[in-house]
Amino acid sequence: IVEVTGTITEISKDQNDSFVFIIKQEESGTGVLCTLSQENDKKASSYNIGEKVTIRGTCSGMLFEVVLNKCAIVK
Repeated sequence: IVEVTGTITEISKDQNDSFVFIIKQEESGTGVLCTLSQENDKKASSYNIGEKVTIRGTCSGMLFEVVLNKCAIVK
């Protein structure tokens, strides 16, 4: 389980209709792709691109970004 904090640069939904956030830190060129568990839908829908967020999830590897699954918004 990993906890990350950064700025939301992209918001989308996956094939299961779960929210997906890509978050980055200003000084880093890479990002973290966070697929949120559906229990977080209401909280996730209140966030916008450019907002800072802290997310906790299970790391499942790396594609272009580090991939976190089963994520929950911490703050």
